[in-house]
Amino acid sequence: MEQSMIGLTVLGIGIAVLGLGVTALSGVLTYLARETGKIMRAALNELKNVAVETRDLVVETRNLVVETNRETRNLIAEEGRATRQLIEKIDEGTKKISEQIERIPEKTASQDGRYENKR
Repeated sequence: MEQSMIGLTVLGIGIAVLGLGVTALSGVLTYLARETGKIMRAALNELKNVAVETRDLVVETRNLVVETNRETRNLIAEEGRATRQLIEKIDEGTKKISEQIERIPEKTASQDGRYENKR
């Protein structure tokens, strides 16, 4: 009976030690979970900040694209007006030259190689 009491005592001590080990491991796991939670919160906050910055950059980029399109339309319109004015000037100049050419008497070469006014 004494041996069984010793065996039960050893078993009780073993169970107590095992219980302490489980408790210690639970404490370690709890600490690690808490630290992981802190890291996850920090990462989530950083991700939120990056999302806000990205959204701001997207809005800024969109505004720049809109402004660039507006400026491009204006430049195209201005260049179109300038081109029309240039074409009008060229047309006027061509008409003047045509009128001047028509006023020049037409000359033909005679048989002896001299030019004569045909008109």
